[in-house]
Amino acid sequence: MQASNAMDSFMKLVFPNQEDAESGEKLLTVPYESRVSAAKILLEIEKYEDASLVCENLLEQDDSNLEVWYLTALAYSFFDPECSMEYLSRLLNMIEDEPECLPLKGLANQILENLKGQIMDVDKEL
Repeated sequence: MQASNAMDSFMKLVFPNQEDAESGEKLLTVPYESRVSAAKILLEIEKYEDASLVCENLLEQDDSNLEVWYLTALAYSFFDPECSMEYLSRLLNMIEDEPECLPLKGLANQILENLKGQIMDVDKEL
């Protein structure tokens, strides 16, 4: 509960309202690595939409950070599977020929397969 309250305060300081978060405008400047850590904490405490907003902001600042691409896809996988699949596809294209990224590639493929299964299950229900 304390972590959740602390992260709510973080979000209010960094993004005073939803429009600011979506536009990338921040009230408080927080170092890049601290925001990466905040995104991880938000994922841990199941604040997926907040995590996605932080990650989107991070990607606007540096779209070459593979970890942030993965975290963004992971956050979206909990509430917007199709968006998550787009991020995962972009990530997989970025690391296609990078042998040192094999573990990340495996994680991304695993999430992608799970999302495809979820979407197929929804299609069957319709």
